[in-house]
Amino acid sequence: MKMTAIQYYRISWLLPIVLPVLALVVESLLGQFSIGLPAIMSMGIGIAFSAVFMFLIPYVLLVTALLIALRNRSRTVYAWTIALSPLFMTLLVSLFLLIAGSGSHSVLGMSLFYARYCMVVGYLYVFLIFLFLWILRRSHCILG
Repeated sequence: MKMTAIQYYRISWLLPIVLPVLALVVESLLGQFSIGLPAIMSMGIGIAFSAVFMFLIPYVLLVTALLIALRNRSRTVYAWTIALSPLFMTLLVSLFLLIAGSGSHSVLGMSLFYARYCMVVGYLYVFLIFLFLWILRRSHCILG
């Protein structure tokens, strides 16, 4: 089955939700058979899953708005939007923290902490999305 790059980009928005949940399930299943993952992998899975837990609502709002805005756009626009999406997410999370923590003096510190978090984790996902796209193009699964 072949898909277009735009179809792939639309599906790739699910990666930050599906991948951590899938990794947590695999880790739990391996644990049932007394097979432990290296500590760094367990820590990475925990960080990725906590990101889903903490930022699911802002992420869904961002993806919904971007998918509506990107309707009938070129694949180049999709690629640039995906490349810039961690920045958009960082701004949205900071806005959410500002609204939720209004009156708190630690909002700036929390915003700076989560900004780093959003950028690092976000660009890891962007790297995976473009890596998977490259692999799919090399295996002729993507049209265009």
